[in-house]
Amino acid sequence: MNRNESAVNSALLTSVLDRIIPRAGDMPGAGEAGGAARIAARLRESGELAATFGRGLELIAEKSADAGTEFAALSDSDKDEVLEAVEASDPEFFAALIPQAYEGYYTNPSVLASLGEEARPPQPSGHKIQQGDLTLLDAVRARGPIYRNVG
Repeated sequence: MNRNESAVNSALLTSVLDRIIPRAGDMPGAGEAGGAARIAARLRESGELAATFGRGLELIAEKSADAGTEFAALSDSDKDEVLEAVEASDPEFFAALIPQAYEGYYTNPSVLASLGEEARPPQPSGHKIQQGDLTLLDAVRARGPIYRNVG
């Protein structure tokens, strides 16, 4: 893939991500938040995932061209129709796309900050967890072990 194809795919992926998780108020869309760059980094690590995304993005571009323009220029309802058609014809691509979109979005520092969360790894500091009512486990403790010791 040459540099122009990569730029086109990045622009297409950005548009697709912005449709999957669109801008809402102060919250950016997934593409706008840099999701395409994060996915591109993952694709460089996995040839299989890169092939899946290449095939899926190609289908989106083809179905958009069938509708008369590129994906980004379609109306939201036309984008949804294209994505639904691609999902039906290549569910493997969508099975890879959706988790990548959400993971990239909800690990983005600006998105986390907008949600009022601290943008940092969970360890070594750990996230604060509210203490629950541990008496709810009394019935489980009273039951005793439910395994057989084979040692």
